[in-house]
Amino acid sequence: MNDYLKRYQIITIYNTYDLFDKNARVRSLLSDNWGMKLRGYSKYFPYGVLPIDHYDFLCHHILVLDKKQNKVIMGFKSLTKSNCELYGHKLPIKDHLIMDNIEHYQKHSLGIDQWIINCERRGQDLAYSTGFTVEPSLAKEEKVFLTDLLFYLFYHFYTTYKIPNILQAISVRFKLDQRQTRIGFNYLNYENEQLPIIQTKKYDNVESYIMTLDDYGFGHEHIQDSMQVKDLWDNRIEFIGEQKLASSKKAA
Repeated sequence: MNDYLKRYQIITIYNTYDLFDKNARVRSLLSDNWGMKLRGYSKYFPYGVLPIDHYDFLCHHILVLDKKQNKVIMGFKSLTKSNCELYGHKLPIKDHLIMDNIEHYQKHSLGIDQWIINCERRGQDLAYSTGFTVEPSLAKEEKVFLTDLLFYLFYHFYTTYKIPNILQAISVRFKLDQRQTRIGFNYLNYENEQLPIIQTKKYDNVESYIMTLDDYGFGHEHIQDSMQVKDLWDNRIEFIGEQKLASSKKAA
């Protein structure tokens, strides 16, 4: 593990909209990240699938840079409800995962709505975590390590930036849902019924579970595991946008 960690640099790009036009380094990192995502998704999905869209400018991005190669080798993104509302957009969970199958997945739609309402009742923000991608040219051993690193970074990212609630879709293809329960995620439910797998047309009918983590509910063992990369996280490079739109609204 240490050999890998010595090569890696964690980078967070927070409030991308307020950084992209001002910071050349951010533009370079995100361009590298998006190229890596296109390569990664094209390995598993048909030509034409896009892992990026306009919401990437509203997301917070978490990147892993290989310092020797100066190359982004892993990334995921987190889109909060508060950022969507700030910039006049709706949270695209249903658009991304259910799309025009909403009648077929009516319980999933209602379950997502109820989960959001429960977060709001607690007065808490929530995030849609999506777009996890690893550089496809890496050796299998390193890909496995980076997947572990992703899970450890979940705890550090969401607690550091104070985002208590997370929703994500977990592909059945990669059999990661059981690992998510160790982190603290639960399968989406509606009226005490655990909801089954969905198929997402946008991504070649990939089968996924929708899973949620509530109120910083990370598992104790997962927190302990995450401490393995605390030094790496503590030495991250941060780019944080100042959200002028938010400041102007407060002033008004």
